[in-house]
Amino acid sequence: MKTGGWIVIAVLAGSLGASLMWNRCHSVRPSQPVSIASSSAVPTPPMVSAISPRKQMVRGQVRAKAVTHLPAVAVVAMPIAGQVCGVAVGEGDAVAVNQVVASLETAGIAEQLAQARQQQASMEAHPATPANVRSGSVAEPDATTKLLEQIVKAAESNAETAKAAREHGLDATKRIQQLYLGGTLAEPDWLRAELDQRRVEIEAQKQSLQLAVWRAVAALAPRLLARSNDVSAAASDPLRPTLADVKAMQEQLRRKLDQAEIHSPVEGVVLHRHAEPGATLAAGAPLLTVGRLDDLQVIAEVPTAIAMRLKPEQSVDILTGLPNDPPLPGKVLRVYPTGLTKTLPSGDEQQFARVAIALAQRPATLGDNFGLTVQITYDQVDDALTVPRSSLIRSDLGHWCAMLVRDGRLVLRKVETGIITDDLAQIVSGLSAEDVVVAGPSRELQPGAAVTVERP
Repeated sequence: MKTGGWIVIAVLAGSLGASLMWNRCHSVRPSQPVSIASSSAVPTPPMVSAISPRKQMVRGQVRAKAVTHLPAVAVVAMPIAGQVCGVAVGEGDAVAVNQVVASLETAGIAEQLAQARQQQASMEAHPATPANVRSGSVAEPDATTKLLEQIVKAAESNAETAKAAREHGLDATKRIQQLYLGGTLAEPDWLRAELDQRRVEIEAQKQSLQLAVWRAVAALAPRLLARSNDVSAAASDPLRPTLADVKAMQEQLRRKLDQAEIHSPVEGVVLHRHAEPGATLAAGAPLLTVGRLDDLQVIAEVPTAIAMRLKPEQSVDILTGLPNDPPLPGKVLRVYPTGLTKTLPSGDEQQFARVAIALAQRPATLGDNFGLTVQITYDQVDDALTVPRSSLIRSDLGHWCAMLVRDGRLVLRKVETGIITDDLAQIVSGLSAEDVVVAGPSRELQPGAAVTVERP
């Protein structure tokens, strides 16, 4: 190729390169920065969602688990030791005052009464006199020995009954104690059960002592009767039953027959049936528990800080837990003076107080020891300055604080709160309606940091 051709090619290549460079420089938009040399980029401040406090009505309410409770019940107990023959009512049955609710086995009592009557007739037919005592016609060791044997047998039966009732009562008392310690049984019920067990213990000791006495009497009777040679000796013998003793025994047996038919002392509903037919129980052992369901109260456990603000006659909503059931109206009766400590699921301990609540009207299906939920409004402010509860955080010292935005930077502000609900917190001091508050502050946001605000 000639030299002139090479020159032409070089000129064309230079023109093409210049054209490409021009197009590249003019294709960049004015708003785009052109990187000519290395430079440090300014970080964009994080964006936070913010709100302003606003005034509205706020209610201080607490929801707490509750249980129905009868403040007073009547226990139908065994009037005498014996075997239960029949129980005429069951749990849930209504009973009237003086209604027959149970009966005891009377065959043994009737037999003893018949024997006592025979002995009385024999003693009246053959009265003890000095003449027939000396002739030996009055001494009746066999009849006396038989009577003592019967008494010993009756004492043995009573002792066995009392022992069985004592063992049964110990087991029942242990179960009741576990319910009381577990918090599912009220203290009056536990004290009542403990008192009943003490009565059973005393009855068992009494029957055991009586058995020991009668056994000693039966062992000494033959020798003492053998030495009875005249009326004065027999009259001075305290171990020989007299006609008056036999009559007194008959009266005691007749009272037992009357007591074998057990009546309800009150009107109400059978809450518990403690014994079944065939059971052998000591005197004082419980048969039935009767209560008036119209006297039902609701016992709720609320934090002590709230319980201290409750007043008698304060309205309460009682919730059954069913979605379509309207709240049952109630009112505060009293706050119990003794608190209790409970461990929360978080592991923290909190103080609670029991609150007694009266039902305005009891539903027919609501019974004793039923689980419920109560909702108590303990305070209300109609024109309160509020923020979402989620906008408050705790400081290291435990104070409530809010994170504000001032001139594009974060400021931590201590606030004083009033009513706090699940959703809202009343601000008593520390904020105004013009403040810009971070809606959901986190630990990553530090005071003094620059932020941009986004309004919801």
